[in-house]
Amino acid sequence: MKTLTFYRIALGLPLAVPLLIFPLDRSALGGVLLMSVVFGGGQYLLFALTLGAWLGRLQAPAAIERALWRTPLLFQPVQAIGWLLFFAVQGEPGAICGALWMLLPLAIWCLVLGYAYVGLARLACGVLRRLGRVRDPRHQP
Repeated sequence: MKTLTFYRIALGLPLAVPLLIFPLDRSALGGVLLMSVVFGGGQYLLFALTLGAWLGRLQAPAAIERALWRTPLLFQPVQAIGWLLFFAVQGEPGAICGALWMLLPLAIWCLVLGYAYVGLARLACGVLRRLGRVRDPRHQP
């Protein structure tokens, strides 16, 4: 499999992992991961589809891997807009005010979780590359 294929598959992990873990682990961790899908799943799905298409334009595995380290930062505005829209449609006068107060903790959570996923994906790709499961033809810059 090529590096691009591996990372396109890995883009589904932030949606798949919480959905797989929650039925097995109903602890606080499982609940928090599930809530990350509830409050960010729609935004992330759109982001991941767009990112997967954009990664296809990058040819060199090194360029793809550099781009992946930027994705948690790029997701921040997408998540913030989705978060605010979620509370705006509720129609309660204080909902948006409360949502604004939660933006900073939400941004920190998204960065921590996002970089954890990127780090795990990079680690897994490196292991699979050493095992010969991820291979790329020589790329000429």
